[in-house]
Amino acid sequence: MNRYPPKSVIKQLRDESKFMCSAENCSVPYLEYHHFDPPWHLENHHRVNGMIALCPLHHRQADGGAWTTKQLHELKRRNSTINHEEISGRFNYLRNEFLLNAGGNFYYKNKYAEIALGKNRLVWFENVDEGFKALNIELFDGDQQTYFRIENNSWKIAKHIKDVECPPNGKSLKVDFTNGNFIKISFVEIPDVSSLVNKVGEFCSGKLRQESPITLVSVGLKLKEYNIHFQANKSLIGNNTMQGLISTDNPVGLWLPEK
Repeated sequence: MNRYPPKSVIKQLRDESKFMCSAENCSVPYLEYHHFDPPWHLENHHRVNGMIALCPLHHRQADGGAWTTKQLHELKRRNSTINHEEISGRFNYLRNEFLLNAGGNFYYKNKYAEIALGKNRLVWFENVDEGFKALNIELFDGDQQTYFRIENNSWKIAKHIKDVECPPNGKSLKVDFTNGNFIKISFVEIPDVSSLVNKVGEFCSGKLRQESPITLVSVGLKLKEYNIHFQANKSLIGNNTMQGLISTDNPVGLWLPEK
């Protein structure tokens, strides 16, 4: 049996811990899954009632015996009764430039925003310390109320939380919302020009080719109230489909109407 739990077990453990480490006073959302009743070395199992979601630090401490079996069961019980007002974390990627892939279209060095929705920026990069750039995203509902934000790499989920996946390697985040929307973000390094051309296509600009190696930020999302769906290889916007667009050095890479 593989020690890594099945997706269905992981989902139950995330739900139980309210998407944060189960250790007291720890709000880290980057989770691993600890077998404790019985421990893995005594029995290979993936029973939810004998497992607990912990951050990497507290997982190592649990492996070292920091909590008794009874105490871990109490942490599971306590966590199931807590309602967190928000969940937050951070991406640690800072680069001179990023290439954005959103719904099968590519955006690079657009000045005000890579993607805008109505009067608001949806996805953009901002200069931070020492000239490096950081990711910014804001999702808002039809009443202009923000429910998800990334501000210079620091992300925060304020409401409508259905599920949160953020592996400890800090390279990705996926959030499902109770309103039927979702967002998923990932970072991957493109090491050379041939890999860049394979990803973007032969028509990527010479300026972009000169930037390799470059970090690709991929964003997928669904915004039902605006009829927008960024899939892996295409963007569905109202009744229109977009794919293969490369937008560079514009004021806004892509402007989307609110309705």
